[in-house]
Amino acid sequence: MTFTAVLVVLFAAFVACAIIGLSVWLLVLFGVLTGLHSLAWLTERTSAWRLPAETDPSPLELR
Repeated sequence: MTFTAVLVVLFAAFVACAIIGLSVWLLVLFGVLTGLHSLAWLTERTSAWRLPAETDPSPLELR
């Protein structure tokens, strides 16, 4: 193999590793963000500090 062919093969391997590495990091980031969103939703739904739900006033309160 010539020196140029070796450089081309090394560059192709580098590009392949970079693409695979970035894909893995994107999957990890997406998973972390999804997990944080789910945790925030669960915390909000189960929080003891939530405001009471709005209810329709009863007829006695309208007088």
